[in-house]
Amino acid sequence: MLRRASAAWIGALLLGCPQRLEDDFTIVTVRGDASAPPGALECAPFEACDGLCVDVDSSALHCGACGAAIDGDEICSQGSPLSVDVGCGTRLLCERGCVDPSSHPLHCGACGESCKAGARCMMGRCECGPGRRDCGSECRGCCSSSDCPMDKTCSDGECVLLCEPPRVGCVDRCVDLQTEPKHCGRCGNDCGPMGSCAGGTCMRP
Repeated sequence: MLRRASAAWIGALLLGCPQRLEDDFTIVTVRGDASAPPGALECAPFEACDGLCVDVDSSALHCGACGAAIDGDEICSQGSPLSVDVGCGTRLLCERGCVDPSSHPLHCGACGESCKAGARCMMGRCECGPGRRDCGSECRGCCSSSDCPMDKTCSDGECVLLCEPPRVGCVDRCVDLQTEPKHCGRCGNDCGPMGSCAGGTCMRP
């Protein structure tokens, strides 16, 4: 389940989101629009820097904090610049950053070995997490409807309820996204205890 990362583009990672790399192989993943402001990105456990999610523990351009680039004769280890002569100790030097190959999603088991979308690095091997299936290019909740219970179908990699249109499956209920206040416009969009839903838009009292 490993594949070699390229310096320009290695596809999707973790939740199937687009991914970009800098020259030091430390850009991790972008969830949403890459041009979005840092506060709009969901980067945990990494950091949002310049519209990208970055592993600041090992980034030569963002060592310990966004914009904190290391010098040419340094490496980045656990968010701190160190002399190249010091080395990475028990960690692995990949490009100019020290990483833990037992758990790093871009350097799983070896430098540049990137886990596929939806997978995680466990003990140096890329694995689909609990309840996830290996669907070839990524790990998903289901690869086809045959992976789901009889009353559900596979949609966008997840098992969802079979519902009569215009109702759709949200969690374990069939709902009308135009009128359901707990799933207004989309699943999980709760209008609150006093709110209502009309035309897929939350209406406040």
